[in-house]
Amino acid sequence: MITRPPSKLQRTITVDDLDDSELLYSQLLDANDSPKFNPAAQSAADLDNLHSAFQHLDSSHPVAINTDEAMAYVKSKLFPDPPTNNNFPLPAEKATSPPGFRQNLLPDDDKFILAVRRIKTGTASGPFADSPELFRAFALTPSQRYGPDKEITYPNLPLARAFLNVLHNAELPDDVLPAFNASYFLALHKKVGLRPILIGTSLKRILGTMESNAFASAFASHLAPFQYGIALPEGMQFLTMTIRNLVHKLIPGGSDSTSASHVLLFFDIANMFNSVSRKSSRHELAQTMPFLLPSFDMRYRDANLCWYKQLDGSWSHFTMTDGFPQGDALSSFLSCLTLHAVLSQLHKDLMTRAEQCIPIG
Repeated sequence: MITRPPSKLQRTITVDDLDDSELLYSQLLDANDSPKFNPAAQSAADLDNLHSAFQHLDSSHPVAINTDEAMAYVKSKLFPDPPTNNNFPLPAEKATSPPGFRQNLLPDDDKFILAVRRIKTGTASGPFADSPELFRAFALTPSQRYGPDKEITYPNLPLARAFLNVLHNAELPDDVLPAFNASYFLALHKKVGLRPILIGTSLKRILGTMESNAFASAFASHLAPFQYGIALPEGMQFLTMTIRNLVHKLIPGGSDSTSASHVLLFFDIANMFNSVSRKSSRHELAQTMPFLLPSFDMRYRDANLCWYKQLDGSWSHFTMTDGFPQGDALSSFLSCLTLHAVLSQLHKDLMTRAEQCIPIG
């Protein structure tokens, strides 16, 4: 009989783990010193997603309790108001598709089916208990087969694509956008501070996944040669191996150890998705991929509602006025798009400086 592997021992959380904030922490054991029931792991297991279930069981980052102190910390430090000195004001009106030009996202059936298959199953529900699996199951419902040679077709694909194009072309009525753009908030403890998690509505997550698949080549082409972690297969592995090879060459005794000095700079932008300016990202998008502006404005022109459950079981919310939620598949590209502008200018400045340097010797 195969038994479920035991969960890794999770470390005890102390008050010092949070940046001088006095928050309450969830205990990992109940009154009988037995492990608490893990609802996230059970939900994933019920959907036969054992890999996700084991990840939940093995997680060393317990979920934070939404106390008043915790939410004050979240709102002030993790979701700050946008800067007032931004040089990229928003236009008076939202972007719309040009008259007579309506984008058809992933018109090829095979590519559309492949993108739908990449919608993950067993993921957390959105703020209204909505799941992306409903759309996935609807789009991939096959026709009946009455013989071994009969071709399988998907009769729901035209309707699924038409519905997706309504979202991509930003044709939703304004009065439903607050619900469409809402998120369910929770936070995980990490070594220092909290890691905010925003789980968007299933439709918003589906749209982000499909757009990421449709424009992956454009994303990768634009971000190269400065960023390799977006839309490139094995991009992170390529970057890791390149850096490792470079370090091996430059260390004492390496093949290039006698060449000019080199500097390897590593930096970590804390909560980068939440820290990026929406106005700056939109400005870069308008310069490079204006066809995504209608979808961007539908999602991020206005503040987003973030719902969370309070200690008494009631629901409350706060507004996210800047940055991008982790639950949107497009957030990584939008964040890296803004970073790309910084890296491009930095590269230009360094190259100019290098050309002006006087050679040694």
